[in-house]
Order: sequence, then C-alpha cells, then structure tokens
Amino acid sequence: DGSVGGAFSSTMCALLSGSCIVSYTPPINFVNDITITANYGGDVTHSKSSSISTIKATTLHQVTETITSSSETINPGTQVQITTTIVDSSSSPVTPSGVVSWNDNSMGGTFSQVSCVLSSAVCAVSYTPPANYAGSITITANYAGDSSHNANKGQFTLAISQLASTTTTIAPNTVTINQGTGTQFTATVTDTSSLPTIPDGMVSCSDGGAGGTFS
Repeated sequence: DGSVGGAFSSTMCALLSGSCIVSYTPPINFVNDITITANYGGDVTHSKSSSISTIKATTLHQVTETITSSSETINPGTQVQITTTIVDSSSSPVTPSGVVSWNDNSMGGTFSQVSCVLSSAVCAVSYTPPANYAGSITITANYAGDSSHNANKGQFTLAISQLASTTTTIAPNTVTINQGTGTQFTATVTDTSSLPTIPDGMVSCSDGGAGGTFS
C-alpha cells in the first residue's frame, strides 16, 4: 500500500486458476488516496508483472450519543427503561446503525439485554439496580460504530433512592378469645424517616402455623 500503514489479511497469496484474493484495512483516520500494488513474481513459464488499484479512504463521521431514562430516580429493586439515540453530527449525516453494549460499571444491577441493535439510530433496554443499594449508578452505553461512523461512549447517572424506614404495630397486642370465635386485628405501618409519607402496599398475616384462619 505504499507504506501508508494499512493491513493486509496476507501480504502474499498463491494463485488458484490464475487468481488470488486478500482483504485490506486502511490505517485509522487516514484520509487520502491509497495506491494498492499487486506484484506477480512470475513462474517457470510466465514473466513478472504488476498492477495497481486506487482506494479512496474517507473519514468516518463523528456521532453524539444521548441517553434518556423513563425515570432519573428510582427505588432499589425497581426497573427503569433506558434509551440511547445516536446522531450523526457531520455536515452530511447518514443514519447510524450497529450495536450498543451496556454496563453499570460492575455495580451488580441487571439489564434486560447487555447489548441492543440500533433501529433508526435508537435502541433501549430495561435496567434493575442491585437490591438494597442507595446512591448513584453510572450507566454506560458503548456504541461500536459502523462502516460510516466512529465508535462512541455515552453515560447516564441514575439515582437510587434510600427506602424510608418503617415500623409495624398490631392491635390488640394481647387478646384472649374462646375457641371457635373470631377477633379483629389492625396492622399499622408508620414511616419513621425524617420526611415521612403514608405507606401503602400489602401486609401479610400468619399465626405461626397454629392452624387458624384469616378473613
């Protein structure tokens, strides 16, 4: 290749029925014409010869990556959808294609899939942070690039909120009843954090395996 620094799959190939094939990758960020020369060394009945071909190497388009989330703050163990959009930022844009791979910098959360294929330059995954984790997690989306676009890395910070602490009381605390009769219990759940809100959700009841029945 005139010593411009590209790479051949093989610098020599053996003829088969008069032809042989190699592949060539031009040097990264090289923008100019490259002259490829094939030199035939001849054999016992054929003379040497050579031929040239010209490759026009063009610059890969730069891209920008935008990451959005269905929520910027979530509770531990809940799921969020994260979407990346790859935009060709060159003066003559074309739609990026290829694959985006995801990671949470080894924080221990799980993605619905660790990579996704762009469709119209967009792809999305679901993410669940590790249980009982509170704080910030940096989500990274690595775009591998394609034949027209450079690779790129985008990041998004997801905040995992601390669950408010609670206490649960049951009333009456002690009760005496006759066999076969029923009694009513009330469970009260109280938010004991510095900024309390009213808890909702479910309370499960048991009698320690004694065999009674709940309404």
